[in-house]
Amino acid sequence: MIGQRYKLLDELGSGGMGTVYRAQDRLTRQIVALKQVHAGSDKLDIASDELRLHLAEEFRVLAALHHPHVIQVLDYGFDALQRPFYTMELLENTETILDAGEKVPFSEKIDFLMQLLQALAYLHHRNVVHCDLKPSNILVVARGIKVLDFGLSVFGGQFHDSASTTAGTLAYMAPEVLAGAPSTIVADIYAVGVIAFELLVGRHPFNRHDLSRLLHQVLYSPPDLSDVQLDPGMMLFLEQMLAKDPNIRFQDANEAMAALAEAAHRPLPVETIEIRESFLQTAPLVGRNYELETLLNAVNSTMRGQGSAWLVAGESGVGKSRLLEEVRIRAMVHGALVIRARSDNQYTGPYSLWRPFFRWLCLLTEVQEDDAPVLRSVMPEISDLVGDGQIQEEQATRVKLEQVIERLLARIQHPVVIILEDLHWVGSESLNLLHWISQLTTKLPLLIIGSYRDDEVADLPASLPHTQLLKLHRLSEAHIAELTEAILGEAGRKTDVVDFLHRETEGNVFFLLEIVRTLAEEAGQLDQIGSITLPHQVYAGGVKQVIQRRLARLGAASRPLLTYAALAGRQLDLQLLKALAPETDIEFWLTECANAAVLEFQDGIWKFTHDKIRDGITAELTETQLHTLHHQLATTMEILYGEIAEKAGALAFQWRMAGDHEREYPYAVRAGQLALRSGAYQEAQRYFARALDILGDETAVLERVFLNNQLAEVSLGLGNYEQAQRLYLENVGRLDETENPHALAEIFNRLGDIDYTLETFESASEYYERSLALFRTIGDQNGIAETLNRLGNVAYDVGDDARATQLYQESLALSRAIGVRWGMAGSTGLDGSSEF
Repeated sequence: MIGQRYKLLDELGSGGMGTVYRAQDRLTRQIVALKQVHAGSDKLDIASDELRLHLAEEFRVLAALHHPHVIQVLDYGFDALQRPFYTMELLENTETILDAGEKVPFSEKIDFLMQLLQALAYLHHRNVVHCDLKPSNILVVARGIKVLDFGLSVFGGQFHDSASTTAGTLAYMAPEVLAGAPSTIVADIYAVGVIAFELLVGRHPFNRHDLSRLLHQVLYSPPDLSDVQLDPGMMLFLEQMLAKDPNIRFQDANEAMAALAEAAHRPLPVETIEIRESFLQTAPLVGRNYELETLLNAVNSTMRGQGSAWLVAGESGVGKSRLLEEVRIRAMVHGALVIRARSDNQYTGPYSLWRPFFRWLCLLTEVQEDDAPVLRSVMPEISDLVGDGQIQEEQATRVKLEQVIERLLARIQHPVVIILEDLHWVGSESLNLLHWISQLTTKLPLLIIGSYRDDEVADLPASLPHTQLLKLHRLSEAHIAELTEAILGEAGRKTDVVDFLHRETEGNVFFLLEIVRTLAEEAGQLDQIGSITLPHQVYAGGVKQVIQRRLARLGAASRPLLTYAALAGRQLDLQLLKALAPETDIEFWLTECANAAVLEFQDGIWKFTHDKIRDGITAELTETQLHTLHHQLATTMEILYGEIAEKAGALAFQWRMAGDHEREYPYAVRAGQLALRSGAYQEAQRYFARALDILGDETAVLERVFLNNQLAEVSLGLGNYEQAQRLYLENVGRLDETENPHALAEIFNRLGDIDYTLETFESASEYYERSLALFRTIGDQNGIAETLNRLGNVAYDVGDDARATQLYQESLALSRAIGVRWGMAGSTGLDGSSEF
């Protein structure tokens, strides 16, 4: 996957268990840091499915970390040789903690150490042991430190191979690790002690210039503090951090922070929310054994060449996304390429659900010259992968798109798993494409898994007859007990806790975790929930009040931008948010929201952790406030995206919600045209109907005629010929032949096309003759040639070959004279499948 998705630009460093590169993500176009992990010894058997599963799980945990002092892991996976890698944010203009420490006063050095210990406390509570802490892995950027370059520390160091990193990290390695013991939390504490000594004293605690003396001193000799000019409390802090016996050292980062705060005579920083979320956000998957086994069997069949298509149904909050995440990890470990996408409750343009899929197709196989224009017509931004070229103005028919996709999929000699979430919001054109692609699973190594809320769209399976259905139900009381024990430990096994959670949540996973958060806040920490008196009811307002409680964790300064984000869509548009709040530090805002479990980063996209959270943010806004906020959003979006066709739907929505229908109108029309060209007929119908509602005034004849014509084309796309005829005939009544004969002639031709398709040839011929007369009157040679060709088709189909030949010849001669080439048959079809 590295060679397909990521373009390696240059090497940034190598050592330990991997090499770091500057790379370009060809999907998101971001520049990132990519770490390619390689096996340092036989102890790390990358070919082992078990190890790869553990690695994938660790990388998933790393990608879920959001802390101001921990580097952001963006993506992870396995390359063609099944070697693991992960990508991170690329830090620019950095210094190591020691280099930066030389330029700052003592108090700021203490700040750096506090930040480092805060980061370590966060990591350790996530069961991530760093294993390779040293100054080069602790960088200072802008406002603070960033911890990066994690070692292979799967599940508390279980698989860490210390021998492979001895040469690079000996000076920071704990004595017990140097002697062959695995890396642990207290080994990380020791490494921080060495760094703290260097930072505060100005030298390493041991002799780094003589390897044999260094080894001996690390194992047996305490650091020489005879010339150190520090407060006695700070000296004791360093001594305990560097204790040879790991049992004498501080046993965790929180304990070390408390000691440092006391030695430095300053208050202790607390991160109770982050610690709590470290348990809640990594809650295990329970109660889904049958569903998981079923989907994993489908993965295994796909790896053997036999694909399938599945729908996972369930109410909001029942755990569909958690199940699909587990399947994604397992499929990736087995060597499948996994593509994930989700729908949005705001229409974001035709085929928006499939954009990640289209980009992957272009990365995985060479797109032929004839296929590129079809892909560009539905996704113009794909030009960076298939080359610039003319975007087809005519509708890219579904048939053409399907043919291109089938050709590209057939060339991929690799199992592919496509995970599509929230299909209850999917556009009609995307749903039609899903229906067609699901049929390909019977002959390709292709697995499709979609999720949807069956309480909102109960009949979705009827639209996708080639899929199999899995229904997720709420958790049973036994499964609630299993989940709460995993989160709370012993407290989660208590009968009163399990009974309370079962009664309050009825097994809805989302609500269950929210209740646990609330109880933890009341108790002070998670493991104390079992010791408090449980209320009869959490809140009279139910889940609404629980969500407000979570949002209340955020500072007041964070709420305005979060409100904009909620009103703008499910997925965050960071460019838009930066334009709305240029003075806000977006990175720290995102971190705060992630730590409060309001936002999450997944597949290169920031999004709300759940739609209930997003709804809760805007629930208390008045109509006046909503109008004002939507107006600000629309104005800023117009500046940023006013000329981008794919943004027309979003702009139409924002102006509508702002109550400015005059400014909504042009975007509704543009969004309708884009939807129509892409075969999104239901969405096109909605936009054109909305534009007609706004237009209102019957005196705007030409605009109403135009919109009626567009609605008629939509009706044809939906197969409703009678409705299309009615709309066209309404326009005939509106148009004066002398004022706009060209528009009238075009309508007559479309009416003739409908009758021709319905094989009412006499009526079709009459409409074409009326059109031909108008085109001759105004001297429109192209219109004349087209209409002659249509009349030729009618004559041919009724068996008048002589007249058909005459009409075709006239059309051909006129077309050649004006430099236009027209086919001799099939040009009037309304099914969108004709070639010209």
